[in-house]
Amino acid sequence: MAKRPHIFLGNNLAENMDFSLITGGGHKSVRECNVAEHAFKLRSAYESAIKQAQGELARRAAEGQPTSRGYYLHFDLDKEAPIPFDQLDSSRKGPKLLQISLNKDDNNKVDSQSATVYLPQSNEKWLPGKLDEYETKKTKSNQPKNKPLINAMDSVKVASAKQLFPQPSEYESLSPSIPYDFEIWIDNDVDDIQKLFDDIDRMGFVFERDNILQFDRVTIILVRGNKETVDDIPYALDNIEAVKRYYNPSEILQNHENNRDWAKLLADNIVPQLDENSPRISILDRGINYKHPLLSHYLQSSRCKSVVDDRPLYFEDDHGTGMAGLSLFGDLTNQMGNPGKLIVNHDLVSVKLQVPRKPNPPKLYGKLTIDAINESDAMNANLYCMAITEEKEHNDGTPTSWSAAIDKALYNNGECNRLMVLSAGDTQSEDIHHEHYLEDINGKSIQSPCEALNAVVVGSYTTKIHCRDGYVPEAPVNGISPFTRTSMLWKGNNIKPDIVMEGGNMGYRPVYNDSSMPELGLVTTSSAIPNTPLQDFNATSASSALAARLAAQIKYSNSELSMLSVRALMIHSAEWTDEMKQIDKKKSVVMAYCGYGVPNEDAAIASDDTAATFIFENEIVPFREGKDTNAYNDMHIYDLPWPKDLLLKMGAENVRLRVTVSYYIEPSPTQKGIYNKYRYQSAGLAFDVKMANESREQFIARHNGNHPVEDRSTNNPDRWEIGQQLRSSGTVQSDWFECAAAELATCNEIVVYPTSGWWKYRKLDHVKNKIKYSLVVTITTESTPIYDAVESSVKQKVVTAIENK
Repeated sequence: MAKRPHIFLGNNLAENMDFSLITGGGHKSVRECNVAEHAFKLRSAYESAIKQAQGELARRAAEGQPTSRGYYLHFDLDKEAPIPFDQLDSSRKGPKLLQISLNKDDNNKVDSQSATVYLPQSNEKWLPGKLDEYETKKTKSNQPKNKPLINAMDSVKVASAKQLFPQPSEYESLSPSIPYDFEIWIDNDVDDIQKLFDDIDRMGFVFERDNILQFDRVTIILVRGNKETVDDIPYALDNIEAVKRYYNPSEILQNHENNRDWAKLLADNIVPQLDENSPRISILDRGINYKHPLLSHYLQSSRCKSVVDDRPLYFEDDHGTGMAGLSLFGDLTNQMGNPGKLIVNHDLVSVKLQVPRKPNPPKLYGKLTIDAINESDAMNANLYCMAITEEKEHNDGTPTSWSAAIDKALYNNGECNRLMVLSAGDTQSEDIHHEHYLEDINGKSIQSPCEALNAVVVGSYTTKIHCRDGYVPEAPVNGISPFTRTSMLWKGNNIKPDIVMEGGNMGYRPVYNDSSMPELGLVTTSSAIPNTPLQDFNATSASSALAARLAAQIKYSNSELSMLSVRALMIHSAEWTDEMKQIDKKKSVVMAYCGYGVPNEDAAIASDDTAATFIFENEIVPFREGKDTNAYNDMHIYDLPWPKDLLLKMGAENVRLRVTVSYYIEPSPTQKGIYNKYRYQSAGLAFDVKMANESREQFIARHNGNHPVEDRSTNNPDRWEIGQQLRSSGTVQSDWFECAAAELATCNEIVVYPTSGWWKYRKLDHVKNKIKYSLVVTITTESTPIYDAVESSVKQKVVTAIENK
């Protein structure tokens, strides 16, 4: 079928409309307590905690040790109560909220909740004062004053170092005599951060003052010390929000010998066609052998750098070179025996981010990654691919300093002009059991920094099933690769991966009960030239390199598109295979394994006669100044150029409408993310499509509290394949529905509107308050050509819009 260009409409056809978000749902109620008894219990516990803390602070001061000017307190809260965020976070007169901890049972119900705060010594009378008012004063509704705060509290005690660990198991695993690397998260309200650094030095921690990450609310440093020193933190340092174990990143390398003759034959079939529109991919890895005959045209020594040592040109293993080959050529297996030419329209940059076979000196990998991206920018790269992940085995999906740094780099002060592909991390072959490999990878969490909302995280599937005699393939054709990982164990709303690409398969030999078969991997370039110029390669490293190649191909063929649109098209074109649909009946489980599925390269790059794709690029101002917090500001409504007459003529023929919105958030990583003003994301976006049986006014009123109507329509969430709640888990949201063509004829309007984030609670002159986004819409028919009718409607609509301006 003939390729047709995607229909790029820029910011045309969007109508701005004043907006107020419609919210609903119940709320927790405050329990009743015996005022006198409850006040006595809390006052006694508080006085005991303060006395204990004062004694330890006095001892440290007498010994000349660094001493905190406040108290770290831990409050156990009633699990049924609404958390009194504002009262626990009023550092001018009261405490500074550091962490909120929620523990949930198997049914996702809150089993316990607690808060850790830092209370300056000058505010020591905060809780006694609140308790006095609780006992002696009434509100206008005749309730005890401060009831929401006091009745939410079950107990108070001095917070130990363990309470500063968001994952207490990390603290429990520490051995007293072994030094460890830790991240220390410092609240930016600290008075003098240089003095704090001096105190950290005096405590005996080892750290570099330039090895730091800075965000809106926190500064993160990397230190080395033992458990005893960590235990001193609550009495030695002010405004420490959290302490976390630091884990070295890891990579999985797979190699075998290949025939030199194949490399010579492949070189004859690969044709470089580079021009001013050619994208440039930066491989953030362990270095690349730029002298390889298949790579030398696409990577010169001047574009090889390092942020970890002074040997930028020295490649030290096959991994980076293998990534380079896949990102340029794809799986070379597909070219072996293929007489056709492979045209390559993009080239490479190499930035060494890790030194193999020996651990890097402890560095915050978030800072190293930002440094590597900046180095790449200086060499005109605009796509980034990284297959390095943290070696920590169990990950719950909470943003880390590394993932937040990536989100910050991609947001890029609101420019949103970068695209980064990350590998989801690999499951080792020895961890796979033949008869239930899907259950095995269920327990293998996608690794950090893949919590990054702005990055494209790539898992693995496979089409490779042809085995030697005596072997059977582990995964079926089009099934999930046994080497991938999932987000099944993640908590919260984040779901990764975003897509899956070929990652190879595993061959199982029942007679010997073992697994191997490198032939089920991909073929790519090797650094070991001239002897073995090709190597086998597999797992999510291979998948991420293929995804970077796809991004480059989309960008080259659609040079006017932003990186937000390139990213949108990668996800927009993805489909679940029939094998993936069998994983589970729940869409959330399927997405935790394979995201939106396998991208269709042809559909991502271009439309065709039966599939017409609109692409809009716009920006929305989400908030305006309000009284206590900022108010919502704008909603965009698109009256799409719809081939209404053709759709009506098609009648009952089945058609599909798919919509994708892609945007980046500005991250604000803290341990208080469930509290509105401390949410991780700056703001969010959501979309919806007009239903066939509702008017324009009803459609707007269904989403916008500023435009009510008497006969308000009711949403039909079942029409969407993914559903609004599930698709809203990321910053690239895609969904689709199928219906009769005649029904789609009146579904020609789409709204895009903002949702909450930390920008809503900050002074607007201190934030960007603009969200750039890409909106991609595709109408697909079973057989009827529709592209020409859409194109004609577009021309008429755009001319009318210009005339009305």
